[in-house]
Amino acid sequence: MLQTLVLSVTYKCPIKCRYCGVNAGPHRKEKMSLQMIKRLIDEAHSLGTVEVVVFTGGEPFLLGEDLYKAVKYAHVRKLLTRIVTNTFWATSRDKAFYIINRLKDSGLTELNFSCDDFHQEFIPIEHIKWACEAAEETGIPALIASKGLRKSTITPGYLEDYFEGKLTRFQKGQENNKNYVFNYGTTVPVGWESEKLTEKDLLWPEDADCWKRPCQSVLKSIVITPQGKLSICCGIGSEEIPETIIGSTHDYSLLELLIRANNDLIINWLALEGPYGIKTFIEKRASDITFRDRYVNNCHLCHDIFSRKDVRTVLSNSVEDMVPVLSLERAWVENHRDELGGKATDKPITEQYQASA
Repeated sequence: MLQTLVLSVTYKCPIKCRYCGVNAGPHRKEKMSLQMIKRLIDEAHSLGTVEVVVFTGGEPFLLGEDLYKAVKYAHVRKLLTRIVTNTFWATSRDKAFYIINRLKDSGLTELNFSCDDFHQEFIPIEHIKWACEAAEETGIPALIASKGLRKSTITPGYLEDYFEGKLTRFQKGQENNKNYVFNYGTTVPVGWESEKLTEKDLLWPEDADCWKRPCQSVLKSIVITPQGKLSICCGIGSEEIPETIIGSTHDYSLLELLIRANNDLIINWLALEGPYGIKTFIEKRASDITFRDRYVNNCHLCHDIFSRKDVRTVLSNSVEDMVPVLSLERAWVENHRDELGGKATDKPITEQYQASA
């Protein structure tokens, strides 16, 4: 059930970060028009299940006045709104306050600030500080989103010291502070220069098996690219993975594309068993194909699966064999929908199905 509409309004960005999942930068030209943004918001609103509209990129503030108008348009339709930004615009405390105050007047309900070694290579960290101060004073909840490698300078400890103890770590599923909250994650090695990263460079999560779990965001959160394509993925490397692209919103309505996605074999597979289930299938069908011993998360594994020609060949030749299995698993989910209550679970659907069979 679709809950979050993510509008990647542009791939253009004033900076070009290493390992950017969508390869954004000054060289990109794609941009979503305000007319298209409004149409997509209207279509999402008409579904009756969407709660949040997220504006991201690239850098959404490059839309200029259209960004404020888009936020206001969603707010009038009683949708929550979030902007993900690198704060290149927060060149002073006064400038940050002016912009964030305008966002509040437009009805914005949340800000996410990207802050890590990759962004701060180009943008002074003072921009994050001024944006945080303005968000707190204005009353808009704000989260600092950070990711790192093993030898990163900007770490949780660094951020806590920089903000002089005001910062707290985001706790999923719990009530958090509205401001000065940060979420620190691992860098997914995709995007330009990612081929240079080794296992020793990566920051591995404490949960060593997190990459083996199903994708929790499939069809609960969708991304519309600047070109109007609908992706069921969070956006990491989606341009390189045609299986995650359902079609164009220029040719079909949002509802038509969601219906198509709900009937798509690969998408059901990702939702029911996750990329780990696909990996297991490939290993059984082609013993000569090998994978890494571990991945930083399931997005990392998913990108590895669908960006490899040898894996894609096996899937194209034998994916139909999974139709009966996935049909039974999907039927089980539909039969237990009220029991599940739409709650996310770390246990693969296949395990739940087999346990109840």
